[in-house]
Amino acid sequence: MTRDKHYVFRVCFTDDFQGAVAAKFAIQKQWKRVAVFTCADQDYSKKLSQFFTEAYSKYGQIVADEKYETF
Repeated sequence: MTRDKHYVFRVCFTDDFQGAVAAKFAIQKQWKRVAVFTCADQDYSKKLSQFFTEAYSKYGQIVADEKYETF
């Protein structure tokens, strides 16, 4: 985590922000049912899926939550 660290800078948005924005996009598109695919061996993918699911599940239905691993 980069929060509260001196001399550490982030060049992209945090996972929680990106997951919430993705959920907002799906909600704006009025997608009532979605599937979530998560790369199980990458923390970035796992966190994005987690935060997307938390934000989106208040609005619509997640019909599939699938995991996969990289080669």
